[in-house]
Amino acid sequence: MSDGARRLAAAKAADIGSMFDDLFNFFRYVLAIIVTIYATVVTLQSLLGWYVYLAGGDKYASLLRRYLIVHGLRLRFRAFWGDVIICGLLCVVFLILWHAHGKIYDIDNKLKASRIAGAAAPHAQAGNGRAP
Repeated sequence: MSDGARRLAAAKAADIGSMFDDLFNFFRYVLAIIVTIYATVVTLQSLLGWYVYLAGGDKYASLLRRYLIVHGLRLRFRAFWGDVIICGLLCVVFLILWHAHGKIYDIDNKLKASRIAGAAAPHAQAGNGRAP
């Protein structure tokens, strides 16, 4: 195995294990998974509840159904373009920050790999019998 391949393997091992090295990162990943599952379940339950209520045959459900259809058809999208643009820009900012976060972790992993390789290099030079 070449030296470059060993560095790459060490960097990948550091990247995989980095989630468990830091308690904050582990907590953040576990919390993100739990919150995502919870939000999905609550949203699906709410949508199912609205669907069941609006599919009902009583007088008030049909009145509400007609009300929602009429207001949905009368909705003017020009009034909401400002909000749509703001939401889009906020999404772009989020993606830029997410990308920067990944770059920071990549830099950290490369620095750790170079420190590991730098710490192993003097031992390899000392064993060849020549002065550095």
